[in-house]
Formats: sequence, C-alpha cells, structure tokens
Amino acid sequence: MSINHPVEISLHMLLQEVAAGKGEVSEEILDKVADDVKIALRKQLTGKSRKENFSLRMSNLGRPTCQLWFDKNKPELATPMQPFFLMQMLIGDVTEAVMKGLLRAAGVAFTDTETVVLDIADTSIKGSYDLLLDKEVVDIKSASPWSYKNKFEDYETLEAGDSFGYVSQLVGYAKAAKVDVGGWLVINKSNGEFKYLKSSPVV
Repeated sequence: MSINHPVEISLHMLLQEVAAGKGEVSEEILDKVADDVKIALRKQLTGKSRKENFSLRMSNLGRPTCQLWFDKNKPELATPMQPFFLMQMLIGDVTEAVMKGLLRAAGVAFTDTETVVLDIADTSIKGSYDLLLDKEVVDIKSASPWSYKNKFEDYETLEAGDSFGYVSQLVGYAKAAKVDVGGWLVINKSNGEFKYLKSSPVV
C-alpha cells in the first residue's frame, strides 16, 4: 500500500501510535465525534430529510436528467426505499464523524462542514461539504472493497464511471464556496484501509 498524501501520513502515524499504546485521542475530540454521530442519527432516523419536497442539491447534481425529472414530477413512481439504505447512510455518516476526529487527533488543520449555495441563473443549489483542507474542498467517502479498489483507483477511473455524480458534487461545492477542488478521502468499509484521491488539477 502506497502513501501519497500528507494527510495519509499523519493518519497512519496517529493510528500506529495509538495501536502501540504510545498515543491516545483526547476526551474533547471523542466528545466532538459523539456529538457528530448524534447529529447523524437524528438526521437519518427522524426521517425529516426524506419528507422534504424535491430540489436540486449538490448531492444529486450528477444524476441523469431523466432521473431528476421523475424525482421532481413523478415521485410516486420511485422504488420504495429499502431498509438497508438507512444503514448505508448511517455507516457513511459515522465514518465521516470518526475520520474527522482522527484528523483532529493527528493535528491536521481543516475547516469543518459548512452549508453553501451555488446560484445558477434563477436556481439556487444548496449543499454541505465535508471539509476544507488547505483551502480545497474534500469529501469523505466510505466505499465497498470493490469500489475502493476499482472505482476510486484514480481520478480518471472515477470520472469515467461516476454514476453517483461525485465529481459534479465536489465541483459544485468548490464553486459555491469559491475555493479550489481538492479530492476524496476514501475509507474501505470492509477493512478500514483509507487513501486520499486527488481530483484532476484541470477540474
């Protein structure tokens, strides 16, 4: 496994120290992680986010136009949400909270989640990015072993098979926040392996 980004180095050093009993994460950071997890639980399990009317959001920018049309105009035709989908969302949210805690413990400076708005013509598109690292937008993604290896292999591979619109989402955040595009901090849900995937510099 190669380590190519300073954030990866910092996280590996922290985890090695903690695993060896030579380091620990402070109570203050643990409390912050717990607070973030509680916010995620409230968001996913109260159902409020799923009761809202359709709107363009950063998270759905990259979806096919036909799918967005049906989401807006024929929501009753949508396939019912499967119960395990909530678990997928919760795993992603909890992974994000833990990763931010590890970044803090490793001494990595970043700006936490903020809600931004991208105005295009008469349409406002809202979204909340995960973090700013070195004044670049970074998204935290939890991935299956297959996606970790094959989809998040490099930027070109991700862009070519970007069915979830991750690139569009990241670019939208960057434009709304008036900062540069960074990349993705990706965590393998199966074994905990992680890596930083840098976006193309031309984005």
